[in-house]
Amino acid sequence: MVNYKVEELGVEKEVKKEYLISFNSAEVAKKVGCSRMAVTRFLKKEGIYVDGTRHFGNGNPMYGKKQSFETKNKIRNKLKQRVKNGWVSPLKGKTRSDEDKLKITLAIIKAMKRPEIKKKMCVSKSSIHKKNLSIAKKKQFQNKEWVKEWSNKMSANPTKPEKELISIIKEHNLPFEYVGDFSFWINGKCPDFKHKSEKKLIELFSVFHNPNVFDVVWHRTEVGTKRIYKRNGYEVLILWQDELKNKIRVVSKIEEFARGNESSLGNVTREVDV
Repeated sequence: MVNYKVEELGVEKEVKKEYLISFNSAEVAKKVGCSRMAVTRFLKKEGIYVDGTRHFGNGNPMYGKKQSFETKNKIRNKLKQRVKNGWVSPLKGKTRSDEDKLKITLAIIKAMKRPEIKKKMCVSKSSIHKKNLSIAKKKQFQNKEWVKEWSNKMSANPTKPEKELISIIKEHNLPFEYVGDFSFWINGKCPDFKHKSEKKLIELFSVFHNPNVFDVVWHRTEVGTKRIYKRNGYEVLILWQDELKNKIRVVSKIEEFARGNESSLGNVTREVDV
């Protein structure tokens, strides 16, 4: 079939009418005598959602329904069998370049400044509901067996910045060890590093912990993190990812903190220009 455009055939009205009846671009293409791609492109230009997108919301046959436990198990077992049969994700082994990562980060930061996005991200809960959730979650994390099972499912591995800091600590024989793999908890919080013999911690923060950029929940801010650990008898040193560029300065800060000079390190909340 020759790939005529819808506009060339002069069937714009017919394409719209037929699609709104059948919601099938392949059927519409056969009726008007052009390719499915031509129909799809035309409908997108006109701002009409094509094919599968009509199943969103009330149009979805599963809207308001829940799958049974048996159905969920069937789906789970089929996926497991698929992997056993040799299926490999097309994304396995692929990594994004630093340039792509930066673009994504900046796009997220820009989007989070838009009020409509903030509104979508914010889930409205009553103060009682929030309190109940907090209590239930803390109880879960006090159960060592549950934490162990949960951490195994999460398969926590150090991030790239954490690996850099691990390397710095080992290279300079600093008295800290990595515990960000959920192996150590303090009142529902998992620090990144802890002192081998003293009650001292190190947290490695990124731009996502910066309240000047994102709406960060209090317990994840620099002030909130320090207060929570202090209540439990721990001192904490906050390091920011961009500080890792200056290894000498990082080593100096950790050594001063280990000696008990944490107050001399300063407490500056980062500002990021976007």
